[in-house]
Amino acid sequence: GRQRLVVDCRRSNCWFTDPPKAHLPTCAAYSRLSMPPDAVLYSGGFDLRDAFYQLGLPEFLRPYFGLPDCTASLCPLLAAAGYSTITPRFCAVPTGWTHALNVCQDLFTSVIKEALGPGTELLDDHRPSPSLSRPCVSCYVDNFGVLSTDPVSVRKSVQKARLCVMRTV
Repeated sequence: GRQRLVVDCRRSNCWFTDPPKAHLPTCAAYSRLSMPPDAVLYSGGFDLRDAFYQLGLPEFLRPYFGLPDCTASLCPLLAAAGYSTITPRFCAVPTGWTHALNVCQDLFTSVIKEALGPGTELLDDHRPSPSLSRPCVSCYVDNFGVLSTDPVSVRKSVQKARLCVMRTV
């Protein structure tokens, strides 16, 4: 019963350089994982719901994601408050912006690293496969996952990450 606003950013994207390549863990990183044959793998995770819309777009970028001035009569509350014109601006990171994926990925990964502390093993296509005896973390845009042969460390990692993300967004 919910709807999401999808923003057509094709014109806005013309104002920006191409974004850097995002570093996301893909199936390749997962396929390199290994563990002893008698070990049990535990996993946990969560999805950051409506992630892009929880990220505020900095003021200086908002003019690139808006509509031209229009009459305030289109919004009776603003007209009643004395406004004659309004300038609609998008205040969250629009999913159609070419940099949106990188912004979300970088921020989410930073928050997870802060939550779990130094030495956090991130699953990455360009790094050797980490040991699963300690938590191995996957951040994929707005999805958090952790794998380990230690169920207690999986549970604690999910709890710490969720708490830190809740405080941040």
